[in-house]
Amino acid sequence: MNLRIILWLLPLSVLLGCGKAEFRKAQIDEITLSSSFTGENYQIKLLLPEGYSESQTYPIVYLLDGHFHFDELGEDLVRMYRKGEIKEVIVAGIAYADYIFEGDPGKLGNLGTIYDIRRTDLLFPKDTLDNGEIIGGGGLDFYRFLKEELAPVVESSYAVDT
Repeated sequence: MNLRIILWLLPLSVLLGCGKAEFRKAQIDEITLSSSFTGENYQIKLLLPEGYSESQTYPIVYLLDGHFHFDELGEDLVRMYRKGEIKEVIVAGIAYADYIFEGDPGKLGNLGTIYDIRRTDLLFPKDTLDNGEIIGGGGLDFYRFLKEELAPVVESSYAVDT
């Protein structure tokens, strides 16, 4: 199948899925963490399986760009759980707590700020653009946040299969 068709069908499947009503009923917890490594505050949304129980463990998915993708992914997962297409997992959506927004991300005034932080968090090593601007370089700090700050909090608070 052509990649363009797949990329077009993926968002369409989210829109056509019957997951919105079920997703609104799903158990979603929120945690805010301040990272000593990146200096950023992160909002973590956790989508727990419908029958979540501390007596069993669940795989976990750490979702970057949670501010953009958590709701859509959550809707699809809830629909797929109910159809028996996938096993239940815990999803931890990672967003920047100081830049949380509701509604259309395209109308967000601080979207550029989020992109700047993402560029820092996701790129390693630092890079210098032709105009002399230095970008990125925070990838190792973000990795340390994930491994040494976020994962221990989530794993000690929820029934995660490590």
